[in-house]
Amino acid sequence: MHKTTLTFGIVLALVGAYIMFDGDLFGDRNLSTAITIGIVGIALIATSVVKKKKK
Repeated sequence: MHKTTLTFGIVLALVGAYIMFDGDLFGDRNLSTAITIGIVGIALIATSVVKKKKK
């Protein structure tokens, strides 16, 4: 489950970055959409980290 979330987060972050890079992909005024996709991707990456308990 955690690897899937991590992978999906990385893909979303990269898609957001690509949309920011290539602005003509979906037309004009897509920066806010790209930022939102990137933030969701980063949040998924952050929540997918498994912390090990110290004994």
